[in-house]
Amino acid sequence: MKLVNLPKEVAEAIEELREIGISTMYIAQNVGVKQGFGASGLNKYLNVINDWRLECAEKRNNELLSALVNGYVMEKTPEEKMLENFRVHENVVWFYEGKTLDRAEQMQERYSSGYISGVKDFAELYGIKIEGINA
Repeated sequence: MKLVNLPKEVAEAIEELREIGISTMYIAQNVGVKQGFGASGLNKYLNVINDWRLECAEKRNNELLSALVNGYVMEKTPEEKMLENFRVHENVVWFYEGKTLDRAEQMQERYSSGYISGVKDFAELYGIKIEGINA
């Protein structure tokens, strides 16, 4: 069975609820009810889950129930995805460093070098700090 991908804030809300002893049944029964006084405690976490669910209720109701019963994986943030891709290209450049390369390897090394430079230049140009890349 394939695990559901949940946004980080939704997965964290579920984890927080479970840490304080809230059951799967309670979450499933109460997430559809917009909770009042949502600034703190239990209601805050239920509202995070409910807001996500309401973006596409028909699909997300099933996803939420599947996640609660069968488990889920936390989606990576855009920054985490960027860092993962960046690391792949860094490893390619590192692997080929100082070696005699055939044409295909040269093209791959150049592509990866260009990717690394492009990400760094873009981040610098727009004043973006990405942990592990330029921060």
